[in-house]
This record gives sequence, C-alpha cells and structure tokens, in this order.
Amino acid sequence: FSMSGEFLYTIGETGRGPGEHPLLYDFCINTNNNRVYLLSALGSVYEYAIHGEYIATYRLPAEKDAYWGISTLNDSCFALYHPGNDNLSSILVWDFKNSNELSLLYECDMSLSLKHNAFNNYNDTMYFWSTFDTQVYKLATDGLSNAFSWNLDNSLWNDDILKGFKTTTSNSVVANDRLINCMADGSVPYFFVFNGENDLYRYAQLGSLKNKPINILYNKRSNEYILFNFWSNDAAYTPLYMDENYLLSELPTKEIEKIKLEL
Repeated sequence: FSMSGEFLYTIGETGRGPGEHPLLYDFCINTNNNRVYLLSALGSVYEYAIHGEYIATYRLPAEKDAYWGISTLNDSCFALYHPGNDNLSSILVWDFKNSNELSLLYECDMSLSLKHNAFNNYNDTMYFWSTFDTQVYKLATDGLSNAFSWNLDNSLWNDDILKGFKTTTSNSVVANDRLINCMADGSVPYFFVFNGENDLYRYAQLGSLKNKPINILYNKRSNEYILFNFWSNDAAYTPLYMDENYLLSELPTKEIEKIKLEL
C-alpha cells in the first residue's frame, strides 16, 4: 500500500503451487537492499524484490521445530524467534547466505513466549522484547545488550511470580496452564503486547486477561511516563508498527463501528 492507503500490489499468493505459500507467520523488509523476506510455518524463508519478483528460498534448521518471527540484522543474517526444543524458546541468528548458525540467544521457558514477533527497528538498530520481560534488548549478530527497562510499579507488574516461570524446567504445557491461571486471577496483571519508539517517545501496550489494556508513553526528554487509553469505549486493537508520525494498529472488523463513533 502507498502512504495514503492506496493498494499497489501483492507479493506471493496463497496456495501450494509455484510462488504460493500455504501459511506465513511473519515477514520483514531489508531497506538496505529493498528485499522482502516471508517466513513460512514450514521452515523456509522466501526472498522477493520489493516490487514482488521472486529471488530465492532459504531452508531453516529443521531441528528448531518452528519459527514465529523474523528480522534482518544485515544483508546476510536473519534473527529468528522460535519456540525451540526442551521447553525452551530462543532467538536464532542465522547466516542464510552460508547456511550457518551464528548464535543462539535469550533462552527462556516456552510458557513465557506468547508473542510471535518481538523485533522492532529504530534508527537502523534492531531491538528485541519479550512478553513477560520489562527489559528491551539491542540485538546484534554476536549477542544481546540491555537497551532500556520499563519502570513499572507493582500494580502493573509482578516480577516475583514471573521469576518462578523463568527458572522452571517443568513441562511447558503444565507451566503454560499455570501462567494462564495467574493471568486470569490477576496475579500476573499485565504482559507486553507491543514495544516501539521514535525520537521523542518509547511506547508500549500492556495487555491483560482481567484488566483493560494500558498504553504507556515514556518521554525521552522529560523522563516522564504517561498512561492512557486511545478510546473511551474500550475498542480492541493491536499495535503493529511505530515511526515518527504514526502508530499502525490492527483493528478487528467488529470494533470498527465503535471507533467511528469517536472519530
């Protein structure tokens, strides 16, 4: 689509034939070389030129089971978020030009991996965040470094309970059920749905199974936190992308009429 919302063209098709894909989990764009990378649930990445011409297919390591999110670190490396093995999820840094694993980062219990894609790009730097972690990390081919930590009070965040899940070695299904119960009864009041930033603000949306979602802005210049809701009628939406001027969100069809009443 154009910046004004005009439809321009599609990349790939739904299906199982040449140039078709039965199920895609994520995609990313490398603005350095104008390439689009489509992440398949079947363990492949399809490379296209920005206008839709097919370039190549890259197979991912089969032993990693599945991949939920993708981002490019440079012209030859992907960062891939996957549920992993042995009840652990992690980030795989993969040199797709040479089919080589460079590093495996941020291993944590699968029960804490509810978010499929947790990468965001700001000023040509890639960042990683997790659903149940207040820390935002700077991501490079050789590792993670701390970039920013959300300072949330106890009414929004219960790190004592979450620490128990971060150190668990139990069956992930059992741990996941226990975590869902803690979210439903409010013991774990909120979790991260989105993280993004621009030159002036850092922004996060906190979701909840018991409470209303909360939006947080952190002003980099004044060091102030602002908590707010966009709509008074509690219309549901999911942020997807943030830049200097816009916050792009996904809005369920059933919520559109609610929004129209406030526009």
